[in-house]
Amino acid sequence: MKKEKVFQLVNGNIFLPDEKIVKGNILIEGENIREVYFDNKRRNGVEDIDLKGKMVVPGFIDSHTHLLQKGIEMMRPDLSIAESPEDVLDIIHMALKEYKKGNVVIASNFDESRWRNKKIPDKKDLDRVSSDNPLIIRRICGHIAVANSMALVKIPRKWKGVDRKTGVMKEDVPLNLSKIFPQYEEEVREGLRKAVKRANSLGITSIHEIAKLSSLSFYEELGDKDELTLNVRLYIPVNDLGCIKKPDFYFNKTIFGGVKIFADGSIGARTAANTFFYKDNPGNKGTLIFTKNELERFVIDAENSGIQLIIHAIGNKAVKQVIDVYDRQIKKGNPQRHRIEHCELIDIDDIERMQRLKIVASMQPNFIYLWSQPGDMYEQVLGRRFETNNPVSLLKNKGVTVAFGSDSMPLSPLLGIKGTVNAPFEYQRMKKEEAITCYTKNSAFAGFSLRREGDIKKGKEANLVVLDKKVKKIYLVFYRGSCVYSI
Repeated sequence: MKKEKVFQLVNGNIFLPDEKIVKGNILIEGENIREVYFDNKRRNGVEDIDLKGKMVVPGFIDSHTHLLQKGIEMMRPDLSIAESPEDVLDIIHMALKEYKKGNVVIASNFDESRWRNKKIPDKKDLDRVSSDNPLIIRRICGHIAVANSMALVKIPRKWKGVDRKTGVMKEDVPLNLSKIFPQYEEEVREGLRKAVKRANSLGITSIHEIAKLSSLSFYEELGDKDELTLNVRLYIPVNDLGCIKKPDFYFNKTIFGGVKIFADGSIGARTAANTFFYKDNPGNKGTLIFTKNELERFVIDAENSGIQLIIHAIGNKAVKQVIDVYDRQIKKGNPQRHRIEHCELIDIDDIERMQRLKIVASMQPNFIYLWSQPGDMYEQVLGRRFETNNPVSLLKNKGVTVAFGSDSMPLSPLLGIKGTVNAPFEYQRMKKEEAITCYTKNSAFAGFSLRREGDIKKGKEANLVVLDKKVKKIYLVFYRGSCVYSI
């Protein structure tokens, strides 16, 4: 029988469940925390790792990721560095040298809201770059994309939201590119490996992953090879399942979390459903994807089958619709911990209802960093209403459980913490300790895993991050007692 490794982290400043930071030592035996010592106590005769006063926090739990998709994007042209439409075309032009004639090229993560010239390249622009390859560019939010003529030919006309004159596509096609243009299996495997390593380097030891049915086996395969160095809770889109049910799949290295439903689109695509018009698109309030009766049927089925729902709702009209349905159908106290994902715009009375119903808010503080400063996308698109976006602190102070995730835009807890700590508006602003709790303990609660992770206690998994006191730099990351990242 293999002897479990025993070592201890000494001279650390430990982030405790009550958000106090106390000097102490952590004894690790095998995959778990054996003891947490204070007052200079420690175990003699075991290996010491001297932290020299650095802070130790629980491993970050990202409550909303698209890790496999992010891994695939890491192997494709990256448009996040583009600062203009011309940059997008130049990046693609250079990338095409690596592709054979006829191969599909998908480039992701452009964000025109940060450009001076905010015109998104259209079909004609993409045709000028390539007439030999089907070519698609996808916005950072994933809800809008543009295709050239060769790509449009391959997209069946049954798909909605496709403007074949301009090549602009909203919602259905951008969110289902892998169905229309399947990836090579080896590309998926290698992408997932890269993404897991990237997540570990950012302090992430657990994820709530939105995953299509076709991708489940890749996580299990990586787990069988002991390369899945984070805990994975999988949420399957209802469109993949056809109804609210647990998929017919053997979960071994991963956990089935529940079902994902879209109630609306995104602010960047102007499809998030609001009660007001978009500033830069008069006459458009966005779109609800389901009627209240349709959404209610999903919730009833979830309640009857004991399945957790995570419902994407960004605009205040969509958020209100979801809360209305939850209010009518979920059990008192919300024992299944049904969630609202994103919750970027919400009316004050709906915050109070979320608290009363015990609905979990899974939110992305990195959006505050990216788009919430004066002049950024929220103000460009929402006008004066931008001042009410992403009220993470207000929800928390009203008693709503707020779990933090990234939506993989980008995959970085430290960026999210920076976003809320330095937020422009008080209702968005948290102390760093509060933000760490949202990214650890609260996310564990949201995913029913607080018994084994989410805080630093005896018996919990040794998922730990060693970083500086200002929460700006990561030095060491441990997953189940093994070091998975160090500098």
